[in-house]
Amino acid sequence: MRKPWSAAGVLVLLLCATACHSREPHFTGSRQGGVHGGSSLTTLHFAPGGESPSIALVHVLFVPQIDEPSDRMRGSATSVAGNLDVQELGYSYYEQDGPSIRAHPVFVKAAKTVEADGRIFQLAQGNLFIARVQREGSVALSQLPEVIQSMDASMDTVLAAMKAKAPDDARLQALR
Repeated sequence: MRKPWSAAGVLVLLLCATACHSREPHFTGSRQGGVHGGSSLTTLHFAPGGESPSIALVHVLFVPQIDEPSDRMRGSATSVAGNLDVQELGYSYYEQDGPSIRAHPVFVKAAKTVEADGRIFQLAQGNLFIARVQREGSVALSQLPEVIQSMDASMDTVLAAMKAKAPDDARLQALR
């Protein structure tokens, strides 16, 4: 004989359904990936609420401003943490038997602005950002006047758009 659903089971099911199909704005995840050497691209996904589909809210390309060695292993690590009010994007660069860098964080606030080291940018002006990370960890953030919100946009597509908007940035142009 089949048991009926318990009240607790129904409550858990309703909570899961509400969280998964919320009509309230919420972050739906992120995508991070190495581009070349120690550079890394982080994309935040956001559901604006209502019936609107999720979008790629912001793309931040972290680029260490150092000459990367060809004779040692190197890499990077990224992190994303926060809530609807503030998302914090972290970045670290490391070399085998060499320097490591922990960048000052980049903040996405209220899904409307991006901030790093005291500079604030409006997402309405573009959602592509280059975070030039200095050896001591400071971040020179620049905004490119382009919006790519498609969830299907690949890292290659985003990188190509950044290169097209900043043709004089030698470090950016060297990335692949």
